[in-house]
Amino acid sequence: MHAAANTFADSPHWTGLLGGRWVVGTSMHPPIGTATFRVVDGEHPVTAGLGDVEAWDERYCHLDVAASSRVLLATDHEGREHPVVWASAGAARVVYDGLGHDARSYASPSRRALLHAELAWLLGERGATGAATGSAG
Repeated sequence: MHAAANTFADSPHWTGLLGGRWVVGTSMHPPIGTATFRVVDGEHPVTAGLGDVEAWDERYCHLDVAASSRVLLATDHEGREHPVVWASAGAARVVYDGLGHDARSYASPSRRALLHAELAWLLGERGATGAATGSAG
């Protein structure tokens, strides 16, 4: 969740497991506020049937995302798309979700729907949309 990309910065294992990271001196976020996070991969079980997410939150930008990560949601900043939610499925299923700065983020029904779908996929259950989530990819 949120700050996981800025955790264990000295561990290449953590970065590899998470599928990306915050880069000190490069990554940033504009001021917190109401933001839209666009679904960019509607085929993944987490995002199948999910619309864009609107929430009061930070928009993480300039993260270092591994080429092997599957970007699910992005935000736009200064004319550029920035991945904020991605998934990977290697030895374990992993979802990184850069949303969730504080409780105001979770007041959003679309944000809660995203979290529900992420957890359902991680647990191998049916997603919020009822789509089967058995596919790892």
